[in-house]
Amino acid sequence: MKDRSVKMYIDILASIMLALTLASMYTPGSRAEYTAHIIVPGSTYTYVDGSITSIDIAYDGSYMAVASDTGYIYLVGFDGRILWKTRMRSSVSHMQGSLNLEWIVAVSKAMELTVYSYNGSLVDYRHRCSRAPARSLLYLYDRSIVSILDELGWLYSYAIGEPKGRNEEWILGYNYTAKDYKLSIARFDPSVFVELYPCISSQGLTGEAAVAIYARITDNRTGVPSTYEAPLLRFYRFTGIAIENLFQVVLDDMRGYTLNSLRLYDTGSSKLIVAAGSNPANPNPKARYLLRLYELTDYKLGGLYTVRSSWSYSLGGRCVALKIDSSGRYIAVASEDYQLYLFGRSIQSVDYVWSVSLGYTPSCIALESIPLSIAVGTSDGWVYMLDGSGDLLWRSPLSLSTATSIDLSKLGYRLAVGFADGSLAIIPDARSKRRILDVSLVDPMGASIAGANLTVAGMGVEVHAVTPNRLLLPIGSYAVVVDHMDIGKASIDVQLTSDLDLEVDSRILAQPMYPLMLNVYDERSFDVKPESYRVEVEGRLGLNVSATLTPLNSTLILPRDTYNVRVYADHYRSYNATVRLISSVNLTVPLKPESYRLGLTVYSLIDGLIGQARVELWWMGKPYGYTYTSARGEAVFTAPYGDYIVKVQVNHYNPRITSIRLAEDTAIDVALEPILYDVTVYVKGSDGTPISGSARIYRAGKLHSEESFTGGVCRVILPYGSYKLEFASKGWKKASIDLTIPEKLSAEAILQLETYMLTLTVVDDTDKPLENARITLSGPISLSSLTDSYGVFRREIVRGGYTVTVSMDGYRSTTVYVDLSESKQILVRLQPEPITILWRYLPYILLLAVAPVGSLLAIMLYLRRRRRMELEELSEEELKELGVES
Repeated sequence: MKDRSVKMYIDILASIMLALTLASMYTPGSRAEYTAHIIVPGSTYTYVDGSITSIDIAYDGSYMAVASDTGYIYLVGFDGRILWKTRMRSSVSHMQGSLNLEWIVAVSKAMELTVYSYNGSLVDYRHRCSRAPARSLLYLYDRSIVSILDELGWLYSYAIGEPKGRNEEWILGYNYTAKDYKLSIARFDPSVFVELYPCISSQGLTGEAAVAIYARITDNRTGVPSTYEAPLLRFYRFTGIAIENLFQVVLDDMRGYTLNSLRLYDTGSSKLIVAAGSNPANPNPKARYLLRLYELTDYKLGGLYTVRSSWSYSLGGRCVALKIDSSGRYIAVASEDYQLYLFGRSIQSVDYVWSVSLGYTPSCIALESIPLSIAVGTSDGWVYMLDGSGDLLWRSPLSLSTATSIDLSKLGYRLAVGFADGSLAIIPDARSKRRILDVSLVDPMGASIAGANLTVAGMGVEVHAVTPNRLLLPIGSYAVVVDHMDIGKASIDVQLTSDLDLEVDSRILAQPMYPLMLNVYDERSFDVKPESYRVEVEGRLGLNVSATLTPLNSTLILPRDTYNVRVYADHYRSYNATVRLISSVNLTVPLKPESYRLGLTVYSLIDGLIGQARVELWWMGKPYGYTYTSARGEAVFTAPYGDYIVKVQVNHYNPRITSIRLAEDTAIDVALEPILYDVTVYVKGSDGTPISGSARIYRAGKLHSEESFTGGVCRVILPYGSYKLEFASKGWKKASIDLTIPEKLSAEAILQLETYMLTLTVVDDTDKPLENARITLSGPISLSSLTDSYGVFRREIVRGGYTVTVSMDGYRSTTVYVDLSESKQILVRLQPEPITILWRYLPYILLLAVAPVGSLLAIMLYLRRRRRMELEELSEEELKELGVES
């Protein structure tokens, strides 16, 4: 346990030293300045040329018209996109739009009046609309009337779309004289009275307006003569182009005051006048800045009325802006002493509701009644948003320049604020409660570290920025992530209920660990992956890692850093990449395979090497290439590493498919099996008889095979080629035919009968060859012939059974039957006729008659010896045929 504590303290100390070392690179003398404006999630900023002079937002908040002092009119969408812009001859002094910006009316300092439609097209144009530059513009959009007040006190009325429609009135041409009372126009101060004040009601514009001037009044009605100046309001009604003077009203108790702001409201039964005036020289501090309410209930056309206020309130400073809501129930006032006031009006009275201190001088104000909302822009670029109870919804510095114009949409609660630097801020849902979150990263010495990534997420909002920064966020819970590439990362949960200044100490940051996932594959196909590969990782901060990974284990867990990654795999070229690991990274690594030589030799067992064979190389089911074998049966490929299919095909051979892995220079032999054909030969005798026997088959002069056949049909299975088939059968002569396969797959062979040598030797009873003995044969063939001088008949004839008849004059004819199934030699001994014997032995008889008996014996011995010598010359077979055993 003690060792663990010591280790923990060492780790903490090392982390602190590392943070101090890294933070020493960021040591500014003071806190870094914030960006020009605050970050408001969902808001948009748009910049226009020049300073924004006026903004009018559509009823539903979808569009806004913007005017600048450079003479441009813009129509801007709620997303900040400028839909169109057009330029006038001079800077725009006044601009107003209709309820939903169907028409936009603008007056320039060059005294030109222009009316545009919402799509930017020109509706009306008046080149010289006044005698002097305009000081005020009133657009009665429900009546299509434009009224202008110029610096010389002339009041003009125009009907839009009517080129000749114009009327004018000089507001200074008025005086009034009665008993003991005299009124004349004292002065018109265009530097103070710049507006033509419209009269509004709960239904909108009433078509009436008032102009404020100063009247010189001489009053002797009390018996004490007095002369003074007081504000005089001249009321007008605009009908078409007609300008009708209704009546005049003297604000009697505002004598000696400068009129700062004025608003008119028609309740239906009376006209309310809310006026703010200032008299800094008044000795009574509470009377120097007053807000007064006047009510005129009975008035006649052309009359002059002197009224005194029914209610007043002392302000702390000069009134800067004054607004009455559309219901007439609320009055909002902004004064120079940074105060914002809200008053409630009822039929009986006007009551103070609340006031708040803004901290900056107000410059413009917007008021909407449903729900009651007040937006205030200040001279320092801050904007405040409050609800009807005075609660601060939010405040924010949206710019570094003065807010020059502000407007709230009646629907959607969108707020548009224009600034003197030309920036336009558009805030959606302006009524949501928001607070400022100030985030900075500081080193142990308190110095700000700029440039760290900042992520704030929560309440449906996610903001990405860099430190230091200021954000205006809805009230709620947030996760704040500060991430510095060199120092580390930290996450902090905050509850934003008020403005919060969050300083993040760099010592709590730690480098996060992220997975580096490698997707290594063959560049030719995403589905082909090496079985394993080596990865070398070199980090910028000094971490080096080397590992062997597989497709199933392809992830490294590394601290955040920038890494050089090298990937090696067998049979592939190395791959290099640089990875900035600031989150989970999936690195795609396409490897280029090495190339190898593949040599093939194609042959067959019957023909040897085969030329002109088509060899195809297939990879991943697709052809990679093909070639043809040479006369020596060789084919060569150069292909990348991988598993291939080799397909070999040539005529008369079955295609051969072989799988190989090309991982080095490789040579393989491919043996092809020939296509076998069924060959049928019908074997017959010359007489048409089917023959059984044997066949010898020769290919290229060599014995290929031997087959037997029966029934006259010889069926054999042979590969292509030229053949000689030789048929043999007992009793038949051999026959042969030539076949070329596969051109000819059937044939017929005709065998001739076998012939044998038949030899007949014809002798007499004394074994003396008989010449010219007649031989007659009857059988398969018939013939007749004579023996030669040796008593021999020799003839080659077909096999079969023959009847042989031997005949000769003087001898008895002899008939024998011969079954000739082989060559035979036959001895035929003819027995002589008696006469023949007589003639043969006649000499001897005669001799016996005359010779002694001794001589006769000698003769007999001589004949016997001669017979014996003849028999000794014969063979054993001939002896047997003669019936002699030995």
